[in-house]
Amino acid sequence: STVNREAVATSAIEQLIQLANGAPLAAIALAQAPWYSKRALWLTTWQALRSGKRSSIAASDYWQTQLSIAEFIQLSELMLLDMRRVCLG
Repeated sequence: STVNREAVATSAIEQLIQLANGAPLAAIALAQAPWYSKRALWLTTWQALRSGKRSSIAASDYWQTQLSIAEFIQLSELMLLDMRRVCLG
């Protein structure tokens, strides 16, 4: 429904602004970054590595096909900061 789509869109915008520390232009830049849409995949990979279900070599091989090293570092920094925020409440 339209209401659900609007709620999802609002939630996504709020998340972007939070990740950008309240800076609207930084939030727009995040949304446009080629790596931003890969956050869930990064988290899945992280969990697989931590549980031993995936080797670091396999993860590295995969991510090299997805993003440049600079983009992967940006994604990793964002995700680690966000995980820290969640842990700290």
